[in-house]
Amino acid sequence: KHFHKIAKELTLIISGKAIVFDNIVVSSGDIVEIEPGEATAFEAIEDCTNLVVKYPGATNDKYIMEN
Repeated sequence: KHFHKIAKELTLIISGKAIVFDNIVVSSGDIVEIEPGEATAFEAIEDCTNLVVKYPGATNDKYIMEN
């Protein structure tokens, strides 16, 4: 899992399927919105193409969480 302190993250699933937030299945056309401070993980369960937009842009704003 990881989170951002500054950036909001939007992930568009272009094709395939994935699991986000540990238990939510997303697929083609879905948009995942992740607020600053909200922890998430991404696991592709099929070949997956996605587009990720983080804003505002912030250097070194990805924080990895230990299990």
